[in-house]
Amino acid sequence: MPTFNIKRNNNFFSNLQKKIKRLSIIFKILLSLGILVGSFFILRSDLFSIKNFDCKTQYGPCLEEDTEPLKVFLGENLFSVSVQEVEETSMQNFMNRKSTVQRVFPNTLAIVLDKRKPLVALKPQNIDSQILVDREGVIVEFTQNSPLPIIIVERVLKDLVVGKKLDDEIVVAIQSFYLTYKTNNVMQGNITQDSLVFTLDNLINVNYSLKQDPKVSVGALQLIMSRSRIDGKLPKIIDLRYSKPVIRYE
Repeated sequence: MPTFNIKRNNNFFSNLQKKIKRLSIIFKILLSLGILVGSFFILRSDLFSIKNFDCKTQYGPCLEEDTEPLKVFLGENLFSVSVQEVEETSMQNFMNRKSTVQRVFPNTLAIVLDKRKPLVALKPQNIDSQILVDREGVIVEFTQNSPLPIIIVERVLKDLVVGKKLDDEIVVAIQSFYLTYKTNNVMQGNITQDSLVFTLDNLINVNYSLKQDPKVSVGALQLIMSRSRIDGKLPKIIDLRYSKPVIRYE
């Protein structure tokens, strides 16, 4: 008799635990559904609709020309709006080199724009004005005079339009010359058919290749100059167009 009661009690508790477990699972499912439905309606509510833009550049607040195209996103849900679409829209202005967008709770889009900055002036032989270009070789503007270091281009440059990127050789020359300007304060260079030519302040003539990585060219020049100063004898010509630099002391 006692044995029977023990078995019956064990079955009772076992069935009770199973029922509790089923109820717990059902409760968790209903709770999850409730949270999902509630979240859906909360996120779709006007509380999270985009109402503001916090737009900045490296020079300060964005201009109206930057924020005006973004107004198409006003009223959209902060969480469902495509960050990629916002970035692409802000990049419609060619002066914006890069765009970074973040969502800011509860209804603001924060946009940081990296503006193009002219680094070098070009003077092609076929136009009277100078062309101001950024580090990627994109034409920023035309001007008659500029305090920027200048490259005289001894060739014809075609299709010169603001916002257009110049060909790869010109871009290499721009980047090489700007790096040299930063390290040696060279203010003028010349692009010939196959090289960038300039003169250092100690009357050393230098030739860069238009096909070589700018950092390699500038690094090689700095190394040669350092060794020459240690040796106490400066060269007259440094030609870096070849795999092995050509150095002349005459």
